[in-house]
Amino acid sequence: MSPFWDRKRLSLYFVSSPGVSAFSAVNITTEPAFGVSQPTAVPRPVIVGGGPNLPRAYDVAPDGQHLVILTTPDTANSVFVVPQIQVVLNWFEELKARAPLK
Repeated sequence: MSPFWDRKRLSLYFVSSPGVSAFSAVNITTEPAFGVSQPTAVPRPVIVGGGPNLPRAYDVAPDGQHLVILTTPDTANSVFVVPQIQVVLNWFEELKARAPLK
C-alpha cells in the first residue's frame, strides 16, 4: 500500500497493512539479474490525513538519506498553527500603482 521509491538506493518503501507502525523497505537489484531483498522495517510516525483518494504524506528526500513525513503536531510541546487563507482584493490596481506601464 502507498509505495514510494528511493531512486538513489534502488529501494521501495511501502506500508504492508493499514495501522502498521513501520514502513517495509525492500532493495531492488537489476544486475546481473532482477532481485528483491527480504523486507526490513523502518519506523513510521503517526501520519496526518491520508486515505485512498488523498496524496501520501511521506516521500524520500532528494538526498536519498532521509524520509520526509508530514506528522501531527505534538500539542504538549508545540503551538498548533491554524492554516489561514489571505484574499487580496483589487490587487491589479495595486500592481498598476507599483509598476506603472512605461
